[in-house]
Amino acid sequence: MKIYAFPYKDGYYKGEVDYIDLPHGYGEWSCIDGCHYIGYWRHGEIEGNGKYVYADGSWYEGGWHNNEWWGHGIVHERDGVTYEAARWYGDRMAEDVICTYGSTRMHGKIRRGKFFSDKK
Repeated sequence: MKIYAFPYKDGYYKGEVDYIDLPHGYGEWSCIDGCHYIGYWRHGEIEGNGKYVYADGSWYEGGWHNNEWWGHGIVHERDGVTYEAARWYGDRMAEDVICTYGSTRMHGKIRRGKFFSDKK
C-alpha cells in the first residue's frame, strides 16, 4: 500500500488511503490546534487501535469505533489521573474503570464524563 500525505480535516494526514483517497489503514493526523492521532483508520473514520493526544497534553490510547473511544482504553489527564476502562462507549461513559491518582486506586464507572466509585 502506498503512503500519502495531504491536508485533511483542519490538519494534515500522512498514511495509507482507500480507493477514494480517504485515510484507511495505518496513519498519522495532526491538527492545527496541536492535537494529533496515530493509529488505524477505516474509510476516513478513526477505527481500531490508536492514540489521540489532545492540545492540553492529555491523551487516550485504546480502541476506537466511528471516531469515538470504544472498548478497552486508557485516559491520561494532565493532572496525573488515569482512567483505564475495560469498556468505553464514547468519551463520556465507561464500565469496569480503574481510576489511579498517585498511589490511590479506585474501581467504578464513568457516566456523563464523571467517575463514580463502587465504594460506598
